[in-house]
Amino acid sequence: MSYKCSDCSYKGTQLSQGYCPACGSPCYRRINRVYREEDTKRLSTLKILLLISLWLSLAYLVYEKL
Repeated sequence: MSYKCSDCSYKGTQLSQGYCPACGSPCYRRINRVYREEDTKRLSTLKILLLISLWLSLAYLVYEKL
């Protein structure tokens, strides 16, 4: 479980006796970062398509300069 301090924005996995280890504030909240598997697959596919299109654009621009 991850925690984020509301005062100093420290992110960590453990609290020292209920207080932020960076600033000592008792104000914190839990962060739940659970992603669905289909969301991560869709994002990775989009990233790969973007990467390919950018490399092709770069190759085309270099080819035009020659």
